Order: sequence, then C-alpha cells, then structure tokens
Amino acid sequence: MNINNLVHINKLQKLPRLIKILLVISLDILFSFFAVWFAFYLRLGEFIPISLRLISSYMISIIILVPIFLTLGLYKTIFRYFDLSSAKIIFRASLIHTILYAAIITLIGIPNIPRTIGLIHPILLFIIIYSSRLLISSFFNFNNQNNFNNSSKTNSLIYGAGSA
Repeated sequence: MNINNLVHINKLQKLPRLIKILLVISLDILFSFFAVWFAFYLRLGEFIPISLRLISSYMISIIILVPIFLTLGLYKTIFRYFDLSSAKIIFRASLIHTILYAAIITLIGIPNIPRTIGLIHPILLFIIIYSSRLLISSFFNFNNQNNFNNSSKTNSLIYGAGSA
C-alpha cells in the first residue's frame, strides 16, 4: 500500500462522525437501488430500464430501510471493529426490513411489481450490506496492520511496576 492511499484513508477516518454516517446511509441507499434492479433481473431474466415499477419498489425499500437501520443503531457501529454483535444487528435489521418489505410487495401486492421481488430484494440487500461492512472492516484492519508493521518500534522495559 503506497503513501497516497494511506493519506486518503487517514482523511476518511478523520471526517466528522455525522459525515461518515451520512456517507454510509448514502451507500445503503445506493445498495438498495442495486438490489432492487438486480432482483428484477433475477426475476425477469433481463435488465429493465429505470421505470415506475422499479422506482416504486426502490422507494418502498428506502422508506422501510433507513428508519429501521437508524432505530436499531446500525449506523452507530464503527466499521473497523466489525464483530459478531455488529453482524447480529445487521441480521436483525435486515430481518425486520424483509418482513415489512415482503408484506407490502408480496401480501398486499403492488401493480406491475412481481411478488417474488418482495423476497429476492431483501435477501440480496442483506448480502450486499453484510459483505460491504465486512469488506470495509477488513480494509481498515489491513490498513491498521500495515501502519503498525511500518511504524518505528522502540523496545522499552518498565522497571518497578510491581504486580501490574
């Protein structure tokens, strides 16, 4: 990893917390659009252009997704410390999103939206969001590992610390 990449990563890490949260929310909104679009592809077997049925399915997802993720504290977790508890929060939030989204799309039914989109989309969205968080965590941990290995280390001896 070269020095320019480290500078960009350090700038990203030093952004205000609110900016980081808004960046992650924006990414989740983008991921949701991709998941809706790809769900339509998996269901219909062809990529469809942006249309009213694609947009309406996407808007339903966003209206459900963002409040649930905010309420469950998904945007409070720090990505570089991704662990089992973070994975549980993502799973719980995605499960609630899946139940509500599937209820609206599958049970109630929206004209021109295949009912199977109500199940395909949330599964894809969970995979994308979970994978992105895992990838970001791995990237920051790799970066921190390289910074630690590249830093000048000084051996020290602490004398007289007692039982501590």
